[in-house]
Amino acid sequence: MSTTLAPPPKPQAPAALGDRANAEHRACLAAAGDALQHARAAGQALAEAKQHVGHGGWGEWLADNFEGSERTAQVYMRVSARWEEIESKAQSTADLSLDGAVKLLASPKNFKVHQNNGNAEWYTPAEHVEAVRQTMGAIDVDPASCELAQRTVKADIYFTAEDDGLAQGWHGRVFLNPPFKATLIAQFVEKLCEGYLSGDVSQAVLLTNNNTDTAWWHRALESCAAVCFTRGRVPFCNAAGTAASPTNGHTFFYFGHDVASFQREFAAFGAVVVPRATRQRRKAK
Repeated sequence: MSTTLAPPPKPQAPAALGDRANAEHRACLAAAGDALQHARAAGQALAEAKQHVGHGGWGEWLADNFEGSERTAQVYMRVSARWEEIESKAQSTADLSLDGAVKLLASPKNFKVHQNNGNAEWYTPAEHVEAVRQTMGAIDVDPASCELAQRTVKADIYFTAEDDGLAQGWHGRVFLNPPFKATLIAQFVEKLCEGYLSGDVSQAVLLTNNNTDTAWWHRALESCAAVCFTRGRVPFCNAAGTAASPTNGHTFFYFGHDVASFQREFAAFGAVVVPRATRQRRKAK
């Protein structure tokens, strides 16, 4: 006779936090003059609720407890998290509308921008993410991500555009699909290389365009242990599930001690090469 164990209870956030966010949400809609302050307060309540339930349970909690849309919740939390930036950019917040505050924050931080059409947030296909997971054993940190992407990546910790991954600490096993924008990708690559060389990052897989003429691409090549040049282009998809048609091929860089595992998992996607700098480092030891 078999016994089926009940699944462990999911972490719960107090329902009162949902009530609080809803009250502020309704007030925001009803009082245009005070909308920004209500949006900020709602964002604080939602951010606190998200800390209670963790990233995995956030979507379900939001659907059950918040009257607004997921997009509205994101706007409120962005306003709350970046309040000091709003104050520094606005002449006065007393008469600043919610829409005006959002426009102040509109300068891109770490959104992924696909090179072929400029759309933000292109997601790595599940088969490639699974190869990353099998290579490293798990994914501890995804520094440039979002809630939707985590349905596939399932990192223990991830940072969104609002979190500003460049300002956070990266530790352990990292999967990085950085923003595909020249000024940002260089910063993300540099932070990853520094983290790996310092020992904070124990293993990492970095996915980029194969822009072999750029300084950041060569920085990654010189620091990594192995690299996969993809056969064909990675078919990223957007939030609607529509596949992209990238204008570039792609490169997976591996940072870590288990090159054999990386070769085994990524050989199906293209040619795996150990850079000369890596071979020279091995000989020097």
